[in-house]
Amino acid sequence: RFPVELLVEFNRLARKAVYVCCRWDNLKDLPPPRSVIAWVKNNWSMGDLKHEHGRQWETVCFYPREGHEFITRIPDVIHASRTGNDLHPTENPVELMRQIIAANVGDIILDPFLGSGTTAVACKQLKRNFIGIEISEKYCKIAQQRLDSLTQNLF
Repeated sequence: RFPVELLVEFNRLARKAVYVCCRWDNLKDLPPPRSVIAWVKNNWSMGDLKHEHGRQWETVCFYPREGHEFITRIPDVIHASRTGNDLHPTENPVELMRQIIAANVGDIILDPFLGSGTTAVACKQLKRNFIGIEISEKYCKIAQQRLDSLTQNLF
C-alpha cells in the first residue's frame, strides 16, 4: 500500500516541490501530479510473466509548490541504468536522483524513505543539504557507510 496520507502531508510542508518514486499501479491512489517522469531502466521487472508486459520503467510524480523554480528544465523521460539492488530491494540509481535534484532550486532535500542512501549520496555529490529518514537500522548503517566512503574519496 502506498502511504498517500504522507504525500498529502509532504505537499503541505514542502517549500519548493515534492517528487515521489512509485510503481505505475500506485498512480490510481495518488493525487494527480503536475507531471510525471518515466525512469527508463536498462532491464525489466519480473512481475506476472504470463499476463503482464515486462516493465522497463518506473514513475516519478512531480508536485511543484508555489515557490518552485527549475535550474534546468529536464525532459519527462530519464534513462538511468537500474542498480543490482545489492544494497536495498528498491534501490534507485544515484544518476536518476542527481538529474532530478540538479534540475531544481532547493535548500534542503528531504528523503523520508532513505533506504540505502541514494538520495543522500546524490545530494552530497551536488553539494546540497539533505535530511534522510529511515526506519530500518540496517539501512541507516548502509547509508552512513556510503556517505562515509564518498567523503573519504573527496580528500
